[in-house]
Amino acid sequence: DWVSEWLEERAKRAETKAKKAETKTKQEADPAAAAKRAQQREANIQSGLQELELWLHDLLRQGLANIQGRPYSFWDEMASRMVDAQASGLASRLRTLGSLAAYGQRSVGQQKTDVMLEHLGQLHLLLEGYKRLSTLRPDLQADVKSLIGWTQDHKEVLKQDGITDRWQVLGQMTSYESKLRTQRSWLRGEQSGEWGLVLEFSFGAKPFEYNLVPNTMFEGEVVFFAGNAPRRALIKERQVVVALSEFNAQDDILSATEGYANALACQPWLERYPMLLTKVQPVPDTEQWYVTDRTYRLPLVSRSKRIWSLLALSGGHPLDLFGEWNGRSLEPLAASVNGEMLRLDV
Repeated sequence: DWVSEWLEERAKRAETKAKKAETKTKQEADPAAAAKRAQQREANIQSGLQELELWLHDLLRQGLANIQGRPYSFWDEMASRMVDAQASGLASRLRTLGSLAAYGQRSVGQQKTDVMLEHLGQLHLLLEGYKRLSTLRPDLQADVKSLIGWTQDHKEVLKQDGITDRWQVLGQMTSYESKLRTQRSWLRGEQSGEWGLVLEFSFGAKPFEYNLVPNTMFEGEVVFFAGNAPRRALIKERQVVVALSEFNAQDDILSATEGYANALACQPWLERYPMLLTKVQPVPDTEQWYVTDRTYRLPLVSRSKRIWSLLALSGGHPLDLFGEWNGRSLEPLAASVNGEMLRLDV
């Protein structure tokens, strides 16, 4: 009897779930309803932005010294208000500021106050950009809306024509927040030279959708979200996955930083930029590690455990290196030595 009752309840739950999914599909397919939801969300965001702007002005009038003494809950409270206003991107930036204020994180060559002022400046610039959204280029409009919290429909992106190429999976980084895992995978087209960032999320032990493996290459079509390079990407079609022995690195440090400067000029909120460097080697200088070529050098992320793997692979000799540049330091992710490509694990 209890088995029959359980089966009946399960069938009812499945029926209810199917009805909800059907209702949701119909609502999404209704253009008038979709426009109404978008209009309501825009009103919510505008209200939230006005509140945040006033809040920022009050903070700066009090001075940065007073800001640093604020607990994390002070920032998290305003972040929660931005979530209510459907501006999740702003909420994320506020929580980052809360971490900086509460835990005293530093960046290379910059004091905590300088870093906080930089983040506050970027937040203010983002608010000003959204006010003038209609005057911006289409690609910058897409970037600003994404940073505020608007999302681009994956299904619509996949309908677009992409770039067919042999795509190299050069580096990968996974971060954890409670039960949520976030994975960034960097792709580079062998012929097109196009960069793509595949961003995936997973709860608990659920596997990521694409199951991308660093140091491999696949033939396929990749489509891109609207915005400035380096752009977020989705894999539309994938065939023939093979191992990647080495990457074709051609940029020295000067040309790589020039590329970053050009990208930053197009998108001033750029958080990460892929760098593929040729013939560099790790060297220490007092308490900081660098990678250097014959003329220039870049600082490495100071607390990165990958530095020791990089040093062991180099053995004092130049190698090709792929990593993420955040504007202040480089996180090494993969290296190519003697025709062999190796992932730099933590």
